[in-house]
Amino acid sequence: MDYSHPASLIEKRHFLTQQLLERPYSTFIYLERAWCYEELGYPDLGTGDAYRALLLTDEISDDSGEYHEEALGTFCEDVKSRLGDGTILDFGTHLFIAQDEHVDTPYRIPAGSRETISHDYQDPLFLISLIDQQRLNCFALLSRLLSQTGCLRSAYDFMERGLAAAPAKDVEFIQRRREIIKNYNTILLEKDPNWNDWSWNPKTDLPEQGHARRELYPWNHHEPNRFSKENLSVLNRRIKEIAP
Repeated sequence: MDYSHPASLIEKRHFLTQQLLERPYSTFIYLERAWCYEELGYPDLGTGDAYRALLLTDEISDDSGEYHEEALGTFCEDVKSRLGDGTILDFGTHLFIAQDEHVDTPYRIPAGSRETISHDYQDPLFLISLIDQQRLNCFALLSRLLSQTGCLRSAYDFMERGLAAAPAKDVEFIQRRREIIKNYNTILLEKDPNWNDWSWNPKTDLPEQGHARRELYPWNHHEPNRFSKENLSVLNRRIKEIAP
């Protein structure tokens, strides 16, 4: 299925949501749905899912965590199901094992440039490396989504955390840092065309308050449409009864 069409993305989101009801500790499904929200134009919703995935990676790594066993067990099952015949796609710095070959996720390298490398998913060191890579995916996606909502300080923070955990000179995180700084400089220049003070501190001066769309989501079928003629008529009638 072509998930570039909004209707198809809504179907994909529904499918992933149903999967999460069965596998609530899956970092992979949360990241896939976060990407789906981003494509639909809801980076704020995607941020929530990406952050849940990040919390789950912490839970997987912490053997004293309350949900460590559930999170680790689900991660191992997800890895095994995505490895299939014992091979995995190597994406370089970041790794994303997607089940759907037709979805061009932000973590999928172009077809034809993939390298298939054999790994033993039962090897503890290999599993740890997968968890670390998944955490990098969370940092990268959170930084990008938060940038889209205007929460540049948090976006910068997750970018720095990713850069600290990633291999040296990670291109994606370095590029994200440049984009965040460039976006803020653009904002300042729009407010004051004569602004030329480049000495601001991104850790303290970047804006933290962002924005989000307020609307009745296309997949929301449990709330009434408050703008329909029928519902407006009901509301007006009730207001008329109590109005002076």
